[in-house]
Amino acid sequence: MRNSPHSDAKPGKAIRERSRGIPRGWAAVALMGLFLLPAAAQVPVGENGKVNLSGDIATGYSGGFGDTGSAHDLTLGGNASLHGYYYSPQFLTFDFQPYYNRSQANSNYQSITNSSGFIGSANLFGGSHFPGTVSFSKTSDSTGQFGIPGVSGLNTDGSGQTLNISWSMLVPDLPTVHASYTMSGQDVSVPGADGDSHLGSRILSLGSDYKLLGFRLRGTYNRITNSSDFPAFLGSGERASVDGESSSLGGMVSHAIPLRGYWSAQVTHSGFASNFGNGASAGSSDGSNTALSTTVTMNPFSKLGVGFGAEYQTNLFGALQQEIVAAGGVNPLRTSETSGSATAVTGSASYTISRYIFLTGQFSHRELTFEGTSRTITQYGGGVSFNFSRRLLGALSFSIGANDIATQEGNSGAGLYANMNFSRKIHGWDVSSNLSYSQSVQTLLATYTTSMYGYGTSLRRKFGDGLYWGATVNGSHSGLQRVAGSTSHSESFSTYLSYHRYTLNALYSESAGVSILTAQGLVPIPTGIPSPLLSQAVLYNARSYGGGGSASMGRFVLSLNYAKALSQTGAMTGLSNNGSTLINGRLRYRVRKLYFDSGFTRFEQSIGAAGGQPKMINSYYFGISRWFKVF
Repeated sequence: MRNSPHSDAKPGKAIRERSRGIPRGWAAVALMGLFLLPAAAQVPVGENGKVNLSGDIATGYSGGFGDTGSAHDLTLGGNASLHGYYYSPQFLTFDFQPYYNRSQANSNYQSITNSSGFIGSANLFGGSHFPGTVSFSKTSDSTGQFGIPGVSGLNTDGSGQTLNISWSMLVPDLPTVHASYTMSGQDVSVPGADGDSHLGSRILSLGSDYKLLGFRLRGTYNRITNSSDFPAFLGSGERASVDGESSSLGGMVSHAIPLRGYWSAQVTHSGFASNFGNGASAGSSDGSNTALSTTVTMNPFSKLGVGFGAEYQTNLFGALQQEIVAAGGVNPLRTSETSGSATAVTGSASYTISRYIFLTGQFSHRELTFEGTSRTITQYGGGVSFNFSRRLLGALSFSIGANDIATQEGNSGAGLYANMNFSRKIHGWDVSSNLSYSQSVQTLLATYTTSMYGYGTSLRRKFGDGLYWGATVNGSHSGLQRVAGSTSHSESFSTYLSYHRYTLNALYSESAGVSILTAQGLVPIPTGIPSPLLSQAVLYNARSYGGGGSASMGRFVLSLNYAKALSQTGAMTGLSNNGSTLINGRLRYRVRKLYFDSGFTRFEQSIGAAGGQPKMINSYYFGISRWFKVF
């Protein structure tokens, strides 16, 4: 989140052993400048453009102590925002936002890193048929998180840069053309772990649309190249590297048809290649998939809608592998030779009985070929939906349905689904809840049944003058699983209490499941992939909790926050117990456009894998900042 001119400006704190300091003489000059800066001024810039410049500047004293010793120094930080246009906003607009010695990712609380960098963008020829955009961002020593699904992850420290260029051709009566290219790179370290992660990517996207004789034509091309290298931790084994590329070329045609209908057809050819691992675990895979599909939807009567579709894929596993390679992950399948084609025919219908009740039905027939064997699966079912809203009941909606699955061996069981949503104000309470359940046979191999249920509830009420309390509970859990060890679940709870300018909050979450290790964190494996096909999978079991409060008392603003995350991760090669604790407090006092700040941060993190060393940092800060607007 970028800092606005009135956001909580802060110099930030070093997660490293020594904070960034400045000579004492320059600190004194900066301190004088805080008082001498003009409050606001309008200065014309040239005859053909307009420029606005604002920002804030801060100086103070910071110190830190931890595992590797202590350090203290005078610091200088700030940010600026320069934006405007040249000649005309439709010709060239630009925005440039540099920042120094602060965290742009967390502008409300004291940072644990001294982040610096800049964000710049320019829009060219916005009023013409050939508009374009160029943007570039660069960060150093910025705080982030190594993701763990469903909970707060591990804190990271990293640097990176991103360049994006986009251009369009929007000439009347000619095909529209859109093109974009993104290039990015990151270097990330996880305090407490041994080694850094490196990630680079290139993304090229091309698209064109055209209307001809009532037909809408569309063509697309996408190419993604990823390279990453990350250390061995979280119980994942040895250091891993991944190089992958993925591309797809597609075309689509659509046209309106009688009976208030629409027809479309699409063809997409995609391919991928990846190299992963080191030493004995090194491997590679490549493959391609061609998908053809067509759909027809019609409304022959006002209350009846029908739809039909057909699809063919030459390589089901290739499509799954490509999605993971495109995301920068390690291919979870042991071999690229595993393949399976699929042909499908589908149909659906919906009928409105009344304004509250709706009937639905669906049918599908699939023929799958996998490693020389063929299977046929036919699935059909129907359901009813109810949507009702009255002052007595509030808003209530639910749907329930069933489906049946048959193969050449006979009937293989039934699938079920149910959903309910409810919201109402009850005796001053704002209440809302939802429940869902689904059970189905996986169509990838048509060999096992899975189910998932989820729930959520929220409460909110006003007590007296300015006193509010609220709470939210959410969760999901896999039910029936024929593949041992593939279950997953996540639960979360949060609550808050506010009274005028005083606020308290708390939260708790936990999750468990199967994932793939990438340079940016753990990525959940799609439900239903058979475990014998998986490689380099990481099991995770994690929970996080925390809370905080803030108080605004006239010119004083006080905040205190606490967060803790615990996780256990493991693979075939080992187990890792990980923990992260972050405590920060801050006090701010405002005098006109001056802000006096003080804060303290305690950060502790440990990675229980080979080579990792616990990391502990305590830092504090006292300083003064001022917002300014030059022109």
